[in-house]
Amino acid sequence: LAFLLSLVFMYMILAAQFESLVHPITILLAVPLTVPFALLSLLILGTPLTLFSVLGLFLLFGVVKKNGILQVDYTNVLRRRAAEDPAVVPAEYRVADSAVKVKGFRRWLARLSEGQRVRTWAVLQANRTRLRPILMTTVMLIAAMIPIALGQGPGAANRAEMAKVIVGGQALSLLLSLLV
Repeated sequence: LAFLLSLVFMYMILAAQFESLVHPITILLAVPLTVPFALLSLLILGTPLTLFSVLGLFLLFGVVKKNGILQVDYTNVLRRRAAEDPAVVPAEYRVADSAVKVKGFRRWLARLSEGQRVRTWAVLQANRTRLRPILMTTVMLIAAMIPIALGQGPGAANRAEMAKVIVGGQALSLLLSLLV
């Protein structure tokens, strides 16, 4: 129930921010993908699901949501630039040349309408541009959580459970969430 309430709350905030009903869905599609990976990391590390693990899961939701916001926002920026100046978009995404025999991705791209090709360009370019900041955030978060996950001493067990969820969930869900 808490998971569903947090998704609804995040959706309402994102809908207000993006002034769209579709973009928040795109962003939030990656959030449920982190749950199995976080639980798998707990299973692999032999850690029980506790209140601190659930708190770590909510922190993980925030990081994954932030990554989605970065990608969707930059995609929208590129689409606006393409609408203002079509020369920004490479020729292969603007013009469908059916006379030339092409294979694979270019063949699939040639079958799309011009608007769909520009949207595809914007999505691919945004992923290329935002991959580095997302990887930097992920590596920094994992590197910061490893000492906490391995910590010893009074109270360390509670913090370690939270850190293990974050490390495992973020490491395992990074590629999948980037694709979504």
